[in-house]
Amino acid sequence: MDLQTLRGEIDHIDSQLITLLARRMEIVEQIAEYKYERGLPVLNRDREAVVIAQVRERAGTDLADDTQAFFEHLMRLSRERQEALILRKRKQAI
Repeated sequence: MDLQTLRGEIDHIDSQLITLLARRMEIVEQIAEYKYERGLPVLNRDREAVVIAQVRERAGTDLADDTQAFFEHLMRLSRERQEALILRKRKQAI
């Protein structure tokens, strides 16, 4: 396979990732709403530990570290989005 074809495959995968990320962030916003309404904290260390353990196992030995780093970053972005949404809600309530 030539470089252009391989890059085309990467572009296709990137498009799929963007679609999945957008859907994930929609759900993250719903979770933020749920947490806001119930006064729950954004960070749930136990849940994050379970997610990391699961994705490491699914990824297998060769990709476990990269997968963990990816999901840690993704969860940080998700927490930041939740925190921003909750902050906006609190400001609106004042």
